[in-house]
This record gives sequence, C-alpha cells and structure tokens, in this order.
Amino acid sequence: MENIKRSIGNSQLFTLNIYQVCVICDRDEKERPKLGTGFNFLNPNWIVTAAHVVIKDGLPRKAIYGLFSNMPEVIELKVIAVHKESDLAILQITNADNPCKFPLYPGYEDLSTSKGLINCGFVPSKNALVMNLLTQFSRYGRERQRLETILEFDGVNIEGGSSGGPIFGDGGVVLGIMINLFSTQEEPEKKLVRAVSIRSLMDAIVMNFDEDVLEVIDYK
Repeated sequence: MENIKRSIGNSQLFTLNIYQVCVICDRDEKERPKLGTGFNFLNPNWIVTAAHVVIKDGLPRKAIYGLFSNMPEVIELKVIAVHKESDLAILQITNADNPCKFPLYPGYEDLSTSKGLINCGFVPSKNALVMNLLTQFSRYGRERQRLETILEFDGVNIEGGSSGGPIFGDGGVVLGIMINLFSTQEEPEKKLVRAVSIRSLMDAIVMNFDEDVLEVIDYK
C-alpha cells in the first residue's frame, strides 16, 4: 500500500493513503481541466469537495473525474448533493472497481489541534498535491441557517486548485474543508485561506440531505 506520510522532524503526525485525496477534473474544460481537490470521506463511494469546484452556471458538471497519486486510471464521479450556502458538495464514485477502501473521518477542532492544522490541496504551479503544517490559525462562528465554524490561516503555498481540500488535525482526522482564498483591505498583498468546519457537512449528512439544507441534484 502506498501512503503519504506527514512528519515534523522525527515526529510522524499521521499517514495518508494515496487514495484518500484526489484532484478533481472536468473533460469539458480543455484549457484547465484540473478544477480543485476532493477527498474520500465516511463512505468509500463518497468524495467531498467545495461546491463551486463542481457547479458551473448553477448546474452540476457532467464530465468530472478524479485523479489519484500514482494511479494511471481515472475515477469517474457524479455530483449527488450540494450545500450551496456552505459551499460543500458530495460526489459519488461510479467506477465498478473503487480503489478508495479507507475513507477519512471527522474530528473536532477544539480537541484535535494540539500540533496545529495540516492542509492538503492541489497546487497548479507545481502540478502536485501539497501538504502544509499550519501552526497559526484563527477560528470564529458565522451565523447562517445554522452556526458554522470558520477556520482562517495564511495562504502561503496555497493556490486556487486547493479548493475542496481537507484540513487535518491530530491523527489525521478531518476538521474542515478549504473554500476560498481572499485578502483584506488592510493587507491586500497578503493571501489568506478560509475553510468551513467539517461540522457543517456532518450536520447535513445526519439530516439525510434534508431539502432545506442540501439540494439533491438529478441531471439524467
């Protein structure tokens, strides 16, 4: 089994299986087919990402697939639900032979941040998935239909292709999902990253895709 190990010095934080994180692509995009990042979550057949990665002009992309590290075959994907307000989406792996056997699981940021955070996302300029240790980050609540926890941190070494990538805590539990890059008026030259807590997605899943939270998309 091939894995990606994230360590600091001699202290290994966790081991990430190569089939747990992918680059999401669209065959209909000829110039820039690589759209963002996704990760295998809870169910071996589910890939989670940011909704804006897989929604175009208000509709789901129909020709999306996933690329996994060191794997020549592509994994066909289908959008099955989106949470528009929180910018989250769940995709289904449609391949008969699914290589993703060990999905990632959620944790809680107040219990799993003793060593900081680790983000993982696709960096187009390097054409690679990159992991970064984040020793400093901020956290605040945002009121929408439900209270969301937002994580923010410095965007060094992070590019637009990281949208939808996971934020890890201690032991490799998923704490959040990268949503967007932004800057402030006070420091327009500084790039920051905003991530939504995994709690927003878990609330939606527990509610079985309740219509007032998630829009189930059928585009047959």
